[in-house]
Amino acid sequence: ARQIPSYAPQQVVVDAAGIVYLLNDDTDQIFRWSMPAQEHLNPIFVGQDPQHLAYSEAHSRLYVGYDSGKIRQIELSSPLPREEPFAVTPGRVTGLQTFGEFVFAMDPTELVFATNYVFSPAGELISKTERGDDERPLGQPQWDASTNRMYYLTFRDWLGWTVIDPVSGIMTSTRKRSL
Repeated sequence: ARQIPSYAPQQVVVDAAGIVYLLNDDTDQIFRWSMPAQEHLNPIFVGQDPQHLAYSEAHSRLYVGYDSGKIRQIELSSPLPREEPFAVTPGRVTGLQTFGEFVFAMDPTELVFATNYVFSPAGELISKTERGDDERPLGQPQWDASTNRMYYLTFRDWLGWTVIDPVSGIMTSTRKRSL
């Protein structure tokens, strides 16, 4: 592996093999650390200014979200993992997560609305729903398989969630509660 510069990762995810992926938007790279081997692996170079990172165990892929609305995929089973096109949202990606076979993304499409999206493994839009202005997300959404809910915090100190059918990827409702 190459010399690793000093950096602070924006996001960290871990795959099923114990590889830690550390997203760094300063260098446009995903640094990798192997927990089993206790060593750095070669980094994965990504597009300019990556903002969000998600891991899919079902497909052994990373997904990277950008302010441009682009979502790129990285096949981790490839001998030389690299970004490939996946999907695009109309606004900047403000949240990105996976659940089962699907990819969940968030964007602030308009001034008064933000939108949730569910994409298939092929990057096709399965479902989308708009949320009100006070539900703009902060941080990384989190999936809870026991309730079939994608949880997220909002900028007005609300806990928001979207109920999603885990088989079809269809969003059925969106709720929020004051913290």
